[in-house]
Amino acid sequence: MARALGNHGEDAPLDTVAATERNTRTVRYVCEAFCIDGRIDGMRGDTVVEAKTRTRWWSSPPAYDLTQLRCYVAMAGAPDGILLERLGTRETHTRTRETHTRTRETRVEHDPAWWASCVARLSALAERIHKISGDEAATLCSDDLSDELFADWV
Repeated sequence: MARALGNHGEDAPLDTVAATERNTRTVRYVCEAFCIDGRIDGMRGDTVVEAKTRTRWWSSPPAYDLTQLRCYVAMAGAPDGILLERLGTRETHTRTRETHTRTRETRVEHDPAWWASCVARLSALAERIHKISGDEAATLCSDDLSDELFADWV
């Protein structure tokens, strides 16, 4: 599966942490069953920085964004990573009338046991997919890529 590079609106959040190497560092993990490629939004020293500009705000970061960041941290051999979230619109406080932009910074540390589990589970899924074809593969992916399966990955 390939995804397009999504870097719209990243400059403002990356500016807040003085991130370098913006969208220039590619990471790759290759094993017998599958490979993963990704492009890191930025680095702050040895820390991976992933920036998201939101149109909707959740009470906590989405699991899929934290999973992406944890994978990039592992693939880059970094000690940790930061997820920077920024709401794409400016909000006005009802009482003070001050305008601000909602932001959140979430840090994750490299977890070798989590990464080993991730690789093992993805390898098992890839091997199952290689053994089947067509509609069976689509059904398997939609079943195995459910929230229940990945809930404990974050």
